[in-house]
Amino acid sequence: MKLKYIIPSLLALLTTFVSCSENDYNFPLGNIEVSTSYVSLSENGGETELSINVNGDWTVAKSDTASKWLDFVVDESKPVGNSERYNEKSLVGNSDAKKIILHYGAGEGRSTELILTCGNEKKHINVIQGVATISNATCKEVIDGPDAKTYRVTGIVQKVTEWTKYGNWYIEDATGSFQIYGTTNFKDFSIEAGDEVTVEGPKKTYNGSTEIENGTIISVTKSLIKVDSVMVAGVKDAAIPSDGGDAEIYITTKTGSVEAEIPAEYQEWLSLKSIKVVGDETVVTVHAAKNEAAARSAELVFTTVKDGDKYKGKAKVTQEGATGTRELPFTVEEAIAFAKANADGSVKEVYIKGIVSKVEKEYNATKHTAIFWISSDGTFHDKNFTKDFEVYGVKGLDNKDWEEGDHQVTVGQEVLVCAKVKVYTDKNGNKTPQTDGGYVCYFANYGDGTAENPFDAIAAIKAVNGGSTEEVYIAGKISKVQSQFNVDKGTANFWISPDGTHVDKDYAHEFEGYKIKYFGNVKWTEGNKTLKVGDFVVFKGKLTKFKDTCETSEGYLISINGDNGME
Repeated sequence: MKLKYIIPSLLALLTTFVSCSENDYNFPLGNIEVSTSYVSLSENGGETELSINVNGDWTVAKSDTASKWLDFVVDESKPVGNSERYNEKSLVGNSDAKKIILHYGAGEGRSTELILTCGNEKKHINVIQGVATISNATCKEVIDGPDAKTYRVTGIVQKVTEWTKYGNWYIEDATGSFQIYGTTNFKDFSIEAGDEVTVEGPKKTYNGSTEIENGTIISVTKSLIKVDSVMVAGVKDAAIPSDGGDAEIYITTKTGSVEAEIPAEYQEWLSLKSIKVVGDETVVTVHAAKNEAAARSAELVFTTVKDGDKYKGKAKVTQEGATGTRELPFTVEEAIAFAKANADGSVKEVYIKGIVSKVEKEYNATKHTAIFWISSDGTFHDKNFTKDFEVYGVKGLDNKDWEEGDHQVTVGQEVLVCAKVKVYTDKNGNKTPQTDGGYVCYFANYGDGTAENPFDAIAAIKAVNGGSTEEVYIAGKISKVQSQFNVDKGTANFWISPDGTHVDKDYAHEFEGYKIKYFGNVKWTEGNKTLKVGDFVVFKGKLTKFKDTCETSEGYLISINGDNGME
């Protein structure tokens, strides 16, 4: 049973329960006796004793909602206020233990449940701090508010990310947006972008992002506007070609009118072409200009009005990127085709990504260049020129002459190469697609996780996906600072990639340093160094995986740009 509402008379009773003496067991249950089934905590923080009498070995566990504010110990086994154990979810004891001491921080309006287990018997103990009221709030008030507090918020469905197993979606209003991670009654509702929803649940902060975890939908008001489809050249949800073109958005409304506008952030490449009524539908046509960079997308909002209230529908329009760019490099197969189409030599440099399959000549300090083969799967196919591409005479990193001590090319490494390409014809008439000079932008997938040879981002990702949970050394360029060092937490969260480039949700190339402490495995303090994109960091931590993210469960810095913090 989870306590959600407490009437005033019950609050008075709670105070009586907490003050019970060690021998006053009001709630016997076989092998388990506890002094109270309800514990009321002060909003100011402190400690409270819970008297127990258990005939045997036992375990007490707390819910996830209490992981950041409630701690428990047996008797006097540790000093008050040691917050290092807040994340521990369970505690064990035996029949000698006669009390459990609860330590907690200041807060209000939050509750949890302790479960005391001995053999097959269980006792549920409800714990509340302050009055567990449910606050009506805006999105910003939820974001700014304390974790574990229960909120009720009304907003518009921004997007639904999963609705078959957990019920994950995003809510927004005029003040902000955040994720609803898990919906307890999602099977009772069908929601879509544009619907107005009232939802309630406890706030949680994960990795710097606000969530309501295991929320409960109170009500849904369906939108009066619905985007039925986005069509490109007659194909549903297709991307507009990189050369440019049109997308048609088909919209149904219950009012008959639609307002459309291209947000300013997309107006450099996307324009509104026409709005037409076709039968019962409104068709909005947009035009995308030629794209000479990476793939891009725009989220468009369409509005209809009834009785002064605005209802919104959303559509996503995407456009293919120009391959061969740094943001969207050629695959080996695409590079081969491009070289054959420009057999006499390409005019411009292109970017090519592949895995080293054979090394013909390593880098040396005389010529400063190397010759090697790449393929998409890392296998050398004996000069099968539909699969093998020759990287010929390329310089080292950052277009510099290779010198002793610089990174050496080896089989199995992933590389990104920038170069002009051509087809080389030897004296026997054999034609080889290859680079015409150029340089390596990055080497990746190297290291063994030791202090002498740390994992790079990709090697660390492969270790995690291979099941490793070891404590290892990892090195790379920071591609994004998720949350900076601060005094409150003393840790930072950041992403690294082979060349310091960040691509959202590129889980195959970016590794997250999560809960990283400062040099010497101590918490960061004011005046210590902070992190920035482009810094080369070495850190040590235990490998783990959360959803799709390969990361550390915790760790600490070894060096920043070669500085290890030692004077």
